[in-house]
Amino acid sequence: MKVNVNIGLSLTFVLTMTSLESVWSATPIFERANQNSGHASGSDIGSLVRRARHTMRQMPPCVFLPRLSEIKSRFEQWMDDNKDGRANFQEVKAFLKSLKPTVTNGVVASFIARRDQNNNGEIDLIPEYIQEIVGNDYGDKAAREWFYLHDVDSDGFVTKPELVNMAMAIGMSEEQAEGTAAGYYLPLDADGDGKLNFSEFRQLYQDPSTMTPA
Repeated sequence: MKVNVNIGLSLTFVLTMTSLESVWSATPIFERANQNSGHASGSDIGSLVRRARHTMRQMPPCVFLPRLSEIKSRFEQWMDDNKDGRANFQEVKAFLKSLKPTVTNGVVASFIARRDQNNNGEIDLIPEYIQEIVGNDYGDKAAREWFYLHDVDSDGFVTKPELVNMAMAIGMSEEQAEGTAAGYYLPLDADGDGKLNFSEFRQLYQDPSTMTPA
């Protein structure tokens, strides 16, 4: 396997920061959802996932270079068209519009700013993108950002077709996408209307360490 020298050297630093089991894709929640769907059902799924995310954060750091190389490939596929290790405004905009065509420049700017640690106006592969996909991004800001992107028609709800389309847009097969939507997200549909409002959706972004046991 051949890795760009600068990227390869920088990744040695990342080896001390990341956990193999907690690596996510460009839209973090979906890859984890695909791995977990089918292993639990009913109303327990939300708390199960939150506990899993919190537990993974406590695991000893260890990531193999092939996995990091895979993350780099995903970054280049989705955000880094010119493969310079950075995703600029136009590259991020193109990616977000592939998920939700009506995304505005303001949303793109906010998406970048929430990840842009060095204030260069871009999302860098190292460390910003890698930290994004291995971290536990809890809180209202993350929940609202991803709810907005999932809610493609902006009607205030995330439906199963929207979940399936999002999953397929990031590379899942139709079968995987259907299973993820049905087994991971829709069990959070407390009122049984077949879609998720923001209150239901945001359960995935609650830090389990701050939750009171049922």
